[in-house]
Amino acid sequence: MIVDADTLEVAVIEPDALHIPSSARQDMSHVVLGDFLVSTTGAGFIREVTSRSLSDDTIIFGTRRAALGDIITKGHVIDSWSFGPTGAKLATTAVPDPAAAGGEVLRVDLPETIIYEDPYVQMVLTNGYVDFAPVLSLDMELDNGGLEYFAAEFSTATVVNLEVDVRVLQGGSNIFAKETRLWESRPYFVSVPLGPIPLIMQVVFAVDADIAVNTDGGNTHFGMRLAAAPSTIVKFQEQAWSTEWNNFQIYGWPQEPTIDVPENLSVQAGVTPSVEIKFYGVVGPKFAARPSMTLTTDLRQQLWNLDAQLEANVSVELDGVIPGLPNFEKNLLSLEKSLGSGTY
Repeated sequence: MIVDADTLEVAVIEPDALHIPSSARQDMSHVVLGDFLVSTTGAGFIREVTSRSLSDDTIIFGTRRAALGDIITKGHVIDSWSFGPTGAKLATTAVPDPAAAGGEVLRVDLPETIIYEDPYVQMVLTNGYVDFAPVLSLDMELDNGGLEYFAAEFSTATVVNLEVDVRVLQGGSNIFAKETRLWESRPYFVSVPLGPIPLIMQVVFAVDADIAVNTDGGNTHFGMRLAAAPSTIVKFQEQAWSTEWNNFQIYGWPQEPTIDVPENLSVQAGVTPSVEIKFYGVVGPKFAARPSMTLTTDLRQQLWNLDAQLEANVSVELDGVIPGLPNFEKNLLSLEKSLGSGTY
């Protein structure tokens, strides 16, 4: 039984129970133990009724989380979705960019952000933005209540533009690292037919930043612009997980660093755009790609080197909606490219 949005609005929803007033718009009097209750509102849920009682004109259903196979014995969904620029909580602008293959992209402006600060160290993201044009495709088939085939593909043309300041006083800690979340989208909710009930997906995009420094002191300012257009597919077929990827390329345009260091220096700064999909708000696949830049200096020769890296990984957890499936996680690749070098 699909519980409508009006009924859920007046209900009290707990992890293992639903409290529904008898006056609710939807008649719940015929629901008995063993029935399944499905919500297609928001992230949705699938629950089996394990108990039923009445208290002050409120029906209290004890519930447990159910699996897709409890309701759907056979079903198939194949579809794709692109996510437009309305997903950002921060400044969002639809702008054309060659890396987006001519399409509109989601721009997340990154304001000046102190990533780490103590009396000796300050690491600041002084300016930046991330452009990405995400597209998600899903091919999922259930048979006899189990997963017969699963393929999720995530592709995005991505441009990362970063400028970083690092200031370290002599005598301070010489090795330190910090990661912080810069931005997270509102949840997108996608509903697609799958057998007798729809499949509800919650999709959230995020951008994280990280900086790692190894130095005995000094100041530096550097930046870069990186473009990549990765496409990743994760599959489950013949009872095994596998991955495919293509078009993982990295293009970089460095900004010549300003360096004032009495000692050798190594600084790595990275930004990680990611997407996390949850079926019925529980579990699902996650894709992440981390473009980064590394600045190293050689005090003796007064040289600097700026390199770009690209890492990507994928993970899938479906046991919460399809019991018995093993979790899957894989680092897909690690690329490195020299952006430039010079003297200081």
